[in-house]
Amino acid sequence: VKIDGQITWIEITDAYLNNEFAESITTFAHPKKLHKPVPHNKRIIVEPDEQFSQIIVNIIQKKFTLPTLQVCYEKYGSGVLLVGMMTPFRDVYNLAINEREKIQKMVKNHMPLFNEIYFYSPWEQGYAPIIN
Repeated sequence: VKIDGQITWIEITDAYLNNEFAESITTFAHPKKLHKPVPHNKRIIVEPDEQFSQIIVNIIQKKFTLPTLQVCYEKYGSGVLLVGMMTPFRDVYNLAINEREKIQKMVKNHMPLFNEIYFYSPWEQGYAPIIN
């Protein structure tokens, strides 16, 4: 894509609270799939903020190991990472405030694959910058 006259690349991913929540949201939205609601035994969430924080970190860390993103980096330089926050427990702006420092430290330990990282939510307007 071209942003401000420069060619760059964008990686878009989503962070779900858990696999069952992800399956429930995606099957509900898909017109040809039978909706799979979250099972009753998975509806009780203990320490959702801590669980989701670890999920976000794991998702971003995994991006640094993907060969396809390494190719994009070698060809176009650092890119932009958009991470969808799929949790009913926190808004994207508070998640960004709570997670920003941890993610910035983690990213410094890797090559500069992304020069910008943003959190967004499909249920809220706007985005929250983590690195920009």
